[in-house]
Amino acid sequence: MAASVETVSAAQNAGAIRGASILPPSASEMLGRRTTRLPAHLVAAVGCHGGAGVSTLAAQLEHVGDSGQLWPGRADEPPFAVLVARESARGLAAASLAARQYATNNAPAHVQLLGLVLVAGRKGKPTARLRRDRELLVGSGLFANVWHISWHDFLVDIPLNELPSTGPDPAPPARRSDPRTVVAPDIAAVGQGLRDAAVAVMSNDNSTTP
Repeated sequence: MAASVETVSAAQNAGAIRGASILPPSASEMLGRRTTRLPAHLVAAVGCHGGAGVSTLAAQLEHVGDSGQLWPGRADEPPFAVLVARESARGLAAASLAARQYATNNAPAHVQLLGLVLVAGRKGKPTARLRRDRELLVGSGLFANVWHISWHDFLVDIPLNELPSTGPDPAPPARRSDPRTVVAPDIAAVGQGLRDAAVAVMSNDNSTTP
């Protein structure tokens, strides 16, 4: 199943993400900054909370770096970041806090937030309350893009170092979907979406440079 992505209009996003009406989280609720260097990457995946799935995502997407629960703090690395959270009450609340931190200029100034990856918190459909909270977060205007990753049993069963990986370009359709050799389509689609979002930001920056 391909990953779904919800995109907020540029005007709505610009007005909300840097809007003065957004309150910053308390200091104890803010994510810290990473100063160590990551292996070569295009996008740093930032976990909004423990167990969000950052390491698993980075293990399967070659152009995504595992930044743990820390904003990328090095100006000599690519500026692009994506927040990652579980689709749970805790995860949605943590994603809101991290987005508010970024929106109120309390994240490193050079960081370009591409959006949010929501990872299913359990097998099956979310509850009505969780769907409502998710819709409120997605519709808040805090994220330019929201990607969704379904629940995958194999991610529980297979060690990180045995998971397959892929780059941002679409791979030929697999004759058999073996999670030991082929990255799941929705995870691969997140990787492609992140690359495209980063390229769009770079293209926009270049078009506005005198």
